[in-house]
Amino acid sequence: MRRSAQPRSVPDRRARSVARPAGGAVSASRSGVVDKVASLLIALAGEKRALDLTEIASQTGINKSTACRILKRLALHRLVDQDASSGRYRLGIALFELGRRVGDTVHLSEVAKPVLESLARESGETAHFAILDAHEGRVVHLARVESPHPVRAVPSRTGERYPFHCLSVGKAIAAFLPEEERKLLLSHSKFERFTRRTITRRGDLERELEKVRRLGYAVDNEEYYEGIRCVSVPVRGQADALLGGLSLAGPTSRMTLDRLEQLAALLGRAATEIANEISPPLLHDGLTRGRSRR
Repeated sequence: MRRSAQPRSVPDRRARSVARPAGGAVSASRSGVVDKVASLLIALAGEKRALDLTEIASQTGINKSTACRILKRLALHRLVDQDASSGRYRLGIALFELGRRVGDTVHLSEVAKPVLESLARESGETAHFAILDAHEGRVVHLARVESPHPVRAVPSRTGERYPFHCLSVGKAIAAFLPEEERKLLLSHSKFERFTRRTITRRGDLERELEKVRRLGYAVDNEEYYEGIRCVSVPVRGQADALLGGLSLAGPTSRMTLDRLEQLAALLGRAATEIANEISPPLLHDGLTRGRSRR
């Protein structure tokens, strides 16, 4: 499949039809369970002390047997914690960890944004900061600053998820994952073809990642969109902990091959600037977590 960098309309995902159970009615049971889970967590969050089952049922309007069943499942995932002696419930440590990661991601975006603005001005190209969801093999753009040129043709969006194997920033991060994490990522990823230059074989990608480790930067040479070339470096904090990746992208008419090394050096300095702003390094379990082993 060939992809063009020409602007294109993005379908409204909300308009897609939803699979319905027999009889044509949307199942209310699943949404009802989600509502009950939300009610239970909100009730626990509203109290500084732990609550017993009777208090939880009274506050939420959920009968005790249903509440008990849901709370036991939430406890298995550490979303709630039950005191062994009193049987009372409180919020679990997993919610704290999730909240911390949301905060870390927002902080990373805030730190990266002024650096991206400087990169875009100095290079004349579109600058991105991204992380890698190693569980899904997808790159997530957290921040983006447009090229100052009127011709940009880089159809990326913040918050969108992209396959890692054909983006320079995905390769830049993946190359410096710990070996076992990198092998796991490659073993469960599908290397879909988007242009004639997309790498679609694991062995070829492994050789590409070895090259990235040797050079210190990665290149997307029209591998996701024809006519678009990108260069990227990883952003690493203390003890080489991976924080994400920086990239510059633009049309091949400007992003010529002889510019890539110079742009990579520019990105390297910017990556150091971001890393120096973040102490201690912000780690994301499954989101570019781990230490580089070169």
